[in-house]
Amino acid sequence: PRISFSRSSSATYVEGGVIKYADEHQARFEEEGLLIEESRTNLFPYSEDFSDVSWTKSNTTVTTNSTSAPDNTNTADKLVTTNTNSSHYVVSVKAVTAANHTVTLFSKSAEKEWLTINIFNGSTYLKYSFNVSTGQLGISAAGGTSAITQLANGWYKCTVSYTSTVTGNNSIHFHIYDDSSTENFQGDGTSGLYVWGAQLEQGSFPTSYIPTSGSTVNRAADVCTITGDNFNSWYNQSEGTVVTKMTDNGEPNTTDNRVIYYLGTGLSSGNNRIITTTGSAFGAYVQTTGAQVTITGGWYAKGVETVGAFAFKQDNFDLATDGVIRGTDNLGDLPTCNRLYLLMNRNKANTLCGHISRLSYYPRRLTDSALQTLTL
Repeated sequence: PRISFSRSSSATYVEGGVIKYADEHQARFEEEGLLIEESRTNLFPYSEDFSDVSWTKSNTTVTTNSTSAPDNTNTADKLVTTNTNSSHYVVSVKAVTAANHTVTLFSKSAEKEWLTINIFNGSTYLKYSFNVSTGQLGISAAGGTSAITQLANGWYKCTVSYTSTVTGNNSIHFHIYDDSSTENFQGDGTSGLYVWGAQLEQGSFPTSYIPTSGSTVNRAADVCTITGDNFNSWYNQSEGTVVTKMTDNGEPNTTDNRVIYYLGTGLSSGNNRIITTTGSAFGAYVQTTGAQVTITGGWYAKGVETVGAFAFKQDNFDLATDGVIRGTDNLGDLPTCNRLYLLMNRNKANTLCGHISRLSYYPRRLTDSALQTLTL
């Protein structure tokens, strides 16, 4: 109850392998913990209706609402091969910027098992195949990364992250393949795959599903803070230790995603703050009117749960992760702080798009051996 949580839109999350829906300002808890994400937009206007004209069909028909979807509603479509010896797919052409993008599609086997996401990024076709019966990855083009995640009831979340080489049109094809690499084959008019929840978002990694039904939709950022008496009543200004168990689903070691962000006055210049991050530039940082303490980081891996602890006292700072003391600093003052941001900074940026499953605070500087024990 000390934590204030807000998000100015609805959002989805996964519980027991099923897609669930959270209302505006409702926190989302998944198996890995509290989910915090930055704002993203699904650029596909019809994420669940592949019969819409925004999806061009090639040697493929669409049977709408043919089976139960990952959210247990009867909204999943079936892509069916026509009686043609050719390639079988649906495609949407979208205007994007020259930046990183991620495509997601939920799929389930019917008579066919192999889905391929084929992306024209402005200069090259990038193909990635997924076995939506076994969870196996097939072909994988250079220039992007793919992943497959199992959900309940035979569904899989298939994702591809890539870079658009142009500010202009990219075409996103969802193919039925005969096997991991065979694009052209004889269809029969009945065989195919189940699909649901198409998503195209700007970003180098996938986030939670954003449903659309006629236009693009933005999911607002999650904001998680402790301020006022809820902060001042327990925070010790002279020393302390914070322990977090978290998973960074984004891009750790490159963008300095915030884990813990204590902040005081000096908002315009960013002074008076204590930070821990998943970035390579620093793992912990303390600043009063200028840089005081910097302990370099880079010990976090994408999608891997990590336990970290930062102990702070004047001229006595240590950072530990996974049972190892990663860095120390014996010179630095402590700022006076009056708020705490979880997994983001004061500007609601550098968001750690991931989960936090444990947050422990000690109003004293624990010993190094305690830091190692607490982070095992």
